[in-house]
Amino acid sequence: MMKLYLVVGTLGLSTAQLGKDKDYALGKEFLSWSQKHGKEYATELELNVKFNTWKDNREFINSHNDLWAAGKKSYTMKLNKFGDMTNEEYQKHMGLRKGPRNGRQYAKGAFTQNLKDAPDTFDWRDHNIVNPVKDQGQCGSCWSFSAVAAMEGAYNYKANGTVPSACKTSNGGVPSCSFSEQELVDCTNNGEDDCDTGGEMSDGVMEIVKNHNAKINTEDQYKYTSGGGTSRGNCKAQDDIAVDTGFSGYEKIKVGDEDAMKQAVYEKTIISIAIDASQMSFQFYDSGVYDEPKCMSADEDLDHGVSIVGYGAKSGQDYWVVRNSWGRSWGASGYILMSRNKDNQCGVATDSIYATFA
Repeated sequence: MMKLYLVVGTLGLSTAQLGKDKDYALGKEFLSWSQKHGKEYATELELNVKFNTWKDNREFINSHNDLWAAGKKSYTMKLNKFGDMTNEEYQKHMGLRKGPRNGRQYAKGAFTQNLKDAPDTFDWRDHNIVNPVKDQGQCGSCWSFSAVAAMEGAYNYKANGTVPSACKTSNGGVPSCSFSEQELVDCTNNGEDDCDTGGEMSDGVMEIVKNHNAKINTEDQYKYTSGGGTSRGNCKAQDDIAVDTGFSGYEKIKVGDEDAMKQAVYEKTIISIAIDASQMSFQFYDSGVYDEPKCMSADEDLDHGVSIVGYGAKSGQDYWVVRNSWGRSWGASGYILMSRNKDNQCGVATDSIYATFA
């Protein structure tokens, strides 16, 4: 009976049997997928395990997409870079952690909806203040990317293209600043909020405000190392060359109030939020409005930090435009449309903040 052997990545000595006749075509597809995503497996056993996981995920995704084609689902899924991971491996790999979370002790109050009308659809990407999607790598540093996204949005909007020479990023031809996530990872709570521990977005904002006189280094000045290359408490911030942001703190939006959050997105720019990203449907999200009834919304159930850059509606479904930090290969070029006005699904409005100025 025919057997299929594949050499994956650059492992010239390592081959693995992926199965018999029935798996031959899938084996070829898996090889193409693994090469696309730069996957390497050290042993035949590991490769076989990963292949079987990939097949299970492929079946799960195809079954879901069949329902989408029949009009029974509002979003599609795809075999992305997490295709050879079980859901448990994915959560561990990306540092997703549920449980009690601290921080938020410096919040001024709770932003609520006011009399200023926000339009039905709005997207800050159309206003040249949203930087390109970044990639946190294999590090539980999502909280720092979420906090930085909020600070970048607030600062770039206020600067209106008049930014220091240290800022080289350009959005639609408009100069803007890209700030350092690594500074937050290394410095916040004396480096305790690292890749393995995770952290709180509000603590990241207050690290800059309280310990660096509202100054933060740019991405070029303090490069991201996926959490590597430093040790806890080894803060290398250079305040003398950092951008003076003028931040005074952050404001928390009223818990569960999506109308207030819509108002805040329109008035205050990018919003930092925490969500439940643990579901397999989130792991493999591709396009459309993400509607996941299994999502949880309690504070202790939130495990991932992201940012809201806009909102709108599609085919009668309200959504938030959410910027992730897993690179452009995940989701819709790094973004996901998450359900809005659906009883705070996935906790989108449970823990939301924006950066404030003095």
